Amino acid sequence: AVYHDIPGVDISFVAATNLSGLQYHFVQPGSVLGEVSIATGASNPAPFGILQNSPSAAQEATVRMLGPSKLFCLTGGTCGIAYSRFVTVNASGQGIPLATESGSPILARNIGDTMAVSASQFIEVFFFGGGFNACAVSAC
Repeated sequence: AVYHDIPGVDISFVAATNLSGLQYHFVQPGSVLGEVSIATGASNPAPFGILQNSPSAAQEATVRMLGPSKLFCLTGGTCGIAYSRFVTVNASGQGIPLATESGSPILARNIGDTMAVSASQFIEVFFFGGGFNACAVSAC
């Protein structure tokens, strides 16, 4: 794997729930100012960062708001995540190939090794900070 040693922008929040075991998953704003919870998909509130630690409820949650990060991803039986491909989120805060969910926001881009079809693993991504929609994505 190729890792990029450039700093990202991290901000501290409070874990709204137990986020232990969810390091390198997408998070979204919690229901209370200053809290974060695991992202539940691309809808409002959209994910706004990638969790960098593994806090229990009410502990400090370090969130990568912009820049390179590891991200836990899943791929289905049709698309992998090739180098430079876009990544969005599923209902469990995991990264997935953009091609699997038409209309979902682009949240990150794979800047590391290609991830195979039907896999679950950590990849290196560049998180854009909030996501944006693009024109139709071509097939894998």
